[in-house]
Parts: sequence; C-alpha cells; structure tokens
Amino acid sequence: MSTALFVGRFQPFHRGHLSVIKDLLHAHQHVNIVIGSAQESRTEKNPFSADEREEMIRRTLEAEHIPKRYSIFRIEDVFDDEKWSRSVMEMCRFDIAYTNNEWTRRCLEAQGVEVKNHKFYDKAIISGTRIRELIRSGSPEWEELVSAETAKIIKKIMDTQEGLQKIADSP
Repeated sequence: MSTALFVGRFQPFHRGHLSVIKDLLHAHQHVNIVIGSAQESRTEKNPFSADEREEMIRRTLEAEHIPKRYSIFRIEDVFDDEKWSRSVMEMCRFDIAYTNNEWTRRCLEAQGVEVKNHKFYDKAIISGTRIRELIRSGSPEWEELVSAETAKIIKKIMDTQEGLQKIADSP
C-alpha cells in the first residue's frame, strides 16, 4: 500500500475533511496531512492558528477512533511555487497527493507528483468559507458541520481569545 498526501488550510477542520481522510486511509496505508498557511491566524480567511487547527484534527481523529496511520505537518505560505512544492516533498514522503486546489495541483505536478482530486462531501453545505460565515453571523448551524471536538475548540477560542471574537463579530 502507499502513502497519500492531503494538504489543506483546515479553517476550520470540518466533516468534509474528516470524510476525505477516512477515504484516504481506506485506500492507502498512511496519510500525511499538511496544514497549509501555517503562519496565518486571526484574519477573516484564516481565523485559527496552526496549533489550533492541529488540535482540531488530532482530537477529531482520536474521538473518531481513526487508526494512527497518519502524520500531521505544517507548511507556511511561500510565494514561489517550486520552493513550496519542494518543501512539501522534503517534509514528508508520499506516493500520491490529493487536492481540489488548482494551485496545489500545479505546484506538485510540476515536480512530477501524481495528483488526484478528492471527493467533495456536500460542498455547498460543508465548506470552510460557509462555516466561518456562520460563526461570524452567530448562527449555531456551524456546529453541525464540524465534529464535536472541533466545536469545543472553536467555542473555547471564542470564549477566551479576543482575536477570534473580533473576527466573529466583524461584518
């Protein structure tokens, strides 16, 4: 069996991401999960820190009793396609990458990596953009789109950290 690569911002880690990881673990022996934009946090598009996103992923996978056949890595944005893709390839070994992001696809394919699209799960309903919008609007509907573990982490952040609360209150 092989090792798969799954790159995402995970802002936040949601049920669609979880489903993709389950699919990849079914098809591959190991999955390397790479948290992208690791230097970004407390912005409208990237409200959660890399530490928080990693915690969301780890706690969710543990609560779901996902076998520990995965590793989690982080990569900061580098505005040089070749440098970014080489950094990913040096960070972890993998046989195939899965993404639906065209930039990620282009960067990895330029290095000779086989890249496939992963399945989208209810993309119109479950997306990081929509979840962030629901959080900002104060709608509790976002909680249904993430795991209970992720919801706990987000609520704790919103209760204790002014930075995310400002984002949640912004128009």
